[in-house]
Amino acid sequence: MFDLLLDPVRAEKKPWDLYFFALAFSIVALVLSNSLFDQYVGFGSAILLSFIFFPLLFKAFRHEEEVDAQLKCEGERMYAHRKIITLFVFLFLGSLTGYFAMFFLVDGEVRSSLFYDQISTIESPSLATGNAIAADAALLSILRSNFFLLGLCFFLSFIFGFGGLLLLLWNSSVFGIAIALFIQKGMYATSMLVPLAFIRYLLHGLPEVVSFFMASLGGSVLSFAVLRHDLRGEHGKRIFQDGLTLTIASVLLLILSALIEVFLTPYFF
Repeated sequence: MFDLLLDPVRAEKKPWDLYFFALAFSIVALVLSNSLFDQYVGFGSAILLSFIFFPLLFKAFRHEEEVDAQLKCEGERMYAHRKIITLFVFLFLGSLTGYFAMFFLVDGEVRSSLFYDQISTIESPSLATGNAIAADAALLSILRSNFFLLGLCFFLSFIFGFGGLLLLLWNSSVFGIAIALFIQKGMYATSMLVPLAFIRYLLHGLPEVVSFFMASLGGSVLSFAVLRHDLRGEHGKRIFQDGLTLTIASVLLLILSALIEVFLTPYFF
């Protein structure tokens, strides 16, 4: 069963298995991080979790580069990428659920220590939305921060062959704790509080995370092609076009995510 963590083709066929793996391992990573680190327990858990899923990510990105080599039409290549994007959406959601569940499984004192990093990030003034400051200023602030992270994902993936995994898992932990805090503050207000909390954050969170991952995928596709000297001729042109398309799509998706976060989410919540 654990060989799924080393086989991207099999994992793409069973994304729900990866969801439950991510859920379970996020809890294990939190327990281990709490035992190993005196500080930065929350961030340490995301690092430990990234070690677990790194082999799968690395092999999945190499597999995508091989897929690029076999397909001639850009539309076909983009359609083929849907499997790996779906796979890591399930990884994100599984990890998010694990952090969310752990928040309510521990008592208040342990909770404050365990999730200090995530709570500090959530309460950071830089994350203020349209409710706190002017909408246009909020949009620029969010775009500036997210474009920096998007560029980081792309360049780390291009240089090292991967780059978005730690950011993906860290974001999943922040979203999980943000949802838990939202529910805690409005506990018993309505029977629909839990689904509303998830919708509130995932409405912009999912496209944002997908955009980071698409940028990572674009960088990694180019990276593996450079390492294998595959950027010459018609084949190289197709790979470069695919990496560029993924990157442009990630930018557009990130802008959409920011617009949803600033203008749509505050309107409903």
